[in-house]
Amino acid sequence: WQRRLPLVAPEHRLEVLRSWGNVQERVLPFEAVRELTPEEFVDFLADELRPRALVCGANFRFGFRAKGDTDMLQALGKQRGLTVAVEDLVPSTASDGGEAQASSTGVRMALASSNVNSAAALLGRPHRVLWRSVRDLCTVASGLHEIELTEPSNQPPGEGLYSVSAALTLAASAIATGADASFVPAKVEINAGGEARLQLPHAAVEAAEAVA
Repeated sequence: WQRRLPLVAPEHRLEVLRSWGNVQERVLPFEAVRELTPEEFVDFLADELRPRALVCGANFRFGFRAKGDTDMLQALGKQRGLTVAVEDLVPSTASDGGEAQASSTGVRMALASSNVNSAAALLGRPHRVLWRSVRDLCTVASGLHEIELTEPSNQPPGEGLYSVSAALTLAASAIATGADASFVPAKVEINAGGEARLQLPHAAVEAAEAVA
């Protein structure tokens, strides 16, 4: 099974979830459940997590080789005393004629093709990337500083030059980019090999150094 970077950085996931309300997060490594049969998967949920109810999308599949569907989930859940709510798929608000429903696959395809606007429309918010490691390069122009970005925590977009908002935390050797108005305007250039470089005002680097 090929490992992929998540769409949302683990460091940002709880923040995104809490934008919908006061929620808690528990992460199940896919490796721990991917070979469970549909029956074993529902037993695992009932015995280990002990939820009161389950909520899934209309196209949800589960169990080894995706053998389980929503009808099976409702039947197995009923046997274990679990209420299962099946929700309609969220329609896409993208205007480029892409997928009719919002989906993680659609978001990944949009990012891979450098279409960050479509990715944002599918997500319902601007895409945000966290790079865990940065390397100071040089001052490239009057008032601008260039930084190499490595170790992305989640999927960055494909090749291109992007106008972003950025926040640099030198104490954690990390940088986040997105469209948060509290961040400083910057540009990120990503080449075909996935290498990323950030240009931001030198004053922002000095401010981060002062905080660190």
